[in-house]
Amino acid sequence: MVSMALNHDNISLGYDAYVPMEPQRIIVTGGCGFAGANFVRYVHAMHPEVNITVLDLLTPAGNLESIKSLLGDGVEFVHGDIRDEALLDHLVPGQDAIVHYAAESHND
Repeated sequence: MVSMALNHDNISLGYDAYVPMEPQRIIVTGGCGFAGANFVRYVHAMHPEVNITVLDLLTPAGNLESIKSLLGDGVEFVHGDIRDEALLDHLVPGQDAIVHYAAESHND
């Protein structure tokens, strides 16, 4: 179970301080990088009921091999850029959560 705290420093946001959340469909951006792939493998192993869409541009930091064995077993791979609004408009509807690991790890 993933949970979100909606109360920060005792400032009420008009919601309960603790809201349990059990996502069934998530997008993991950067899911082929080191941290993202480990998160995907963890969720797949510990929460097999969760469908995972991995969105990754496969820059030199990403490696599809790191999740390849999971594909088709509740894990889908989409090659794309998180800056592509049309792609996100297609992928995001119906998702319960987006977990963001996408990053540029090398800049000239």
